[in-house]
Amino acid sequence: NNAILNQGNIVTAPGGAIAFIGAKVENSGTIAAAGGSVMFGAGRDVTLDLGGLVKLKVDGGAVDALVANSGRISADGGTVLIAAKAAGDLLSTVINNTGIVQARTLASGSGSPR
Repeated sequence: NNAILNQGNIVTAPGGAIAFIGAKVENSGTIAAAGGSVMFGAGRDVTLDLGGLVKLKVDGGAVDALVANSGRISADGGTVLIAAKAAGDLLSTVINNTGIVQARTLASGSGSPR
């Protein structure tokens, strides 16, 4: 089935990371990673790089690839990445968000482009 389903509460330590990777990824619970990263990847071949800037890339598609969020995803001061890819020419890839996704940041001072 290659599905991941979260119906509970998942919280990382500050700056932590949570990654759900499978053909189907569904969240109806609460996921929190203050200052960290939350990543959902739906596909057959997914690359996750946690070194430096966090990267999530779906290289190979899965039949009926799905990312669905009806819960709450929070990564204030961090990053939320969501990606999905269907197999072949099928247009069955779905990213469906009926919940809350937030990654709020408040900063002051000088910054530098990256």
